[in-house]
Amino acid sequence: MKRLPPIGTLARFHWDDICAHTNALASEAKVARCVTIGLLHAAKRDHIVVSTSLFEGDQKGPDACGDFVAIPRGVLRKIEPIKS
Repeated sequence: MKRLPPIGTLARFHWDDICAHTNALASEAKVARCVTIGLLHAAKRDHIVVSTSLFEGDQKGPDACGDFVAIPRGVLRKIEPIKS
């Protein structure tokens, strides 16, 4: 993965999610391609945190309250910053 955009950047995060395939043919097993749109909230050594919503009044700081997606760095395919 190339360099991450700055914390707080609005972007599309393209990544591969793990999927279980039960009672299926092995040839049908594959990962799910995902796109999460949100703000880069944190960058940890092994994963990033994307905020998809932040609750009013609690939008500041590293421990803000809201909805978040933790994405392992190893499954990130592409990050597209969204220009406003």
